[in-house]
Amino acid sequence: MKGGREDPKRFAAAAFAVLLVMACVNPVAALSDSPYGHGTDTGRKLQFYGTAFELGGEIGTTTVGYLIAVVTGAILAVVVYDNRQHLAPQADDFGHILERFPQISLPTWKPASPKIEVNMHHDYGDTSFTLLHPENAEAKAYIQEIENQKNYDDSKRKGIPVEGNQKDNKDSKGNDDFHGIKIITSDSYSSISLFGHPTDKQNGCPKQIRYFGQDGEADTDIDFSHDLEAGKASFPHIHKWINGVRGSSLSDGIDEIIRNWRCKNYDFRNHRWM
Repeated sequence: MKGGREDPKRFAAAAFAVLLVMACVNPVAALSDSPYGHGTDTGRKLQFYGTAFELGGEIGTTTVGYLIAVVTGAILAVVVYDNRQHLAPQADDFGHILERFPQISLPTWKPASPKIEVNMHHDYGDTSFTLLHPENAEAKAYIQEIENQKNYDDSKRKGIPVEGNQKDNKDSKGNDDFHGIKIITSDSYSSISLFGHPTDKQNGCPKQIRYFGQDGEADTDIDFSHDLEAGKASFPHIHKWINGVRGSSLSDGIDEIIRNWRCKNYDFRNHRWM
């Protein structure tokens, strides 16, 4: 007891246990009486009587989501399924999860617990997915991969170096290379910034940022400055890499890059702020 109030986590757990009993006694009635309706679809979230399924992202052909507690926002389980072979979990599928949920909510549901396999057949196909304890090593690896993806995509959308995974552009001797990025493979979800001059590096104004995707292959360049024929292109612009080949410049999708570009007033030719 703190300040006359129960521990909110214990309160949420107790309330959730009551809901689970209701769901198991009469799952259809419990779901129908849910304040979220009988499987409310909110795009990336399917909400059910104290729990919600939230889509995390995709790792190759594996889709990862989270079963979360609506009250606390805590991840109750990591949901994994193969999107080539199975339909995505449907709203009503989570009624079946609630029926099974007592085995997750008991103290026996620990990181080392066996995976819980959920298999259902619909008139329109099969749904099969796996529930993992969020502290399970495999589940934590999925969570980290999705977080790395989100961080990478967010950085690329803004046109900034990947936070926590930015590399220096070096030549074969390990010295700063101010002439061009020759590297086309690097760590997954990383970036390399090209500076045209040591002063540009000191001022934090790269001429180019190259981004490396999940497979470590270059997938996008954002160019902020380089010699161009008059009228040929404007800055910043994007080059997409396809099968190891850098494509033509693109100006689509650069609005947020421009908004986040801290070097708008930098003179790259004379290496100084204007």
